[in-house]
Amino acid sequence: MSRLRVFLRNPPASLPETPSFFLNTHGQLKLSIIQEQEVLVVSVLEARGIVEDFQRSCDSYVKIGMFPDSDPSDRQKSQMVPQCRNPIFLQTFYFVVSEGDLHKRLLFTMWNSDSTS
Repeated sequence: MSRLRVFLRNPPASLPETPSFFLNTHGQLKLSIIQEQEVLVVSVLEARGIVEDFQRSCDSYVKIGMFPDSDPSDRQKSQMVPQCRNPIFLQTFYFVVSEGDLHKRLLFTMWNSDSTS
């Protein structure tokens, strides 16, 4: 098993010791990403601080895809977690990767099922 190095737009000064870490933008998404031979194992663990309006919760889910992609049907989606400001997903997704995929990026987007945000 090898360790895949995942960078954000601005790479951190140092990488965490474990392959699990938080991505920060409009909230946090905790992930675990491991490469096992030609399979990328992506675990979406939890999200925090995704709702700006603290008066309401949301029905959130995560979409994951490799970009640029040749087949949009290869994109994957987590199950929806209802009425939760800090959803716990604990879901694992698998992407078959080849050497030709090394230039691709993983894109994670968080969605609210009752809106188009």
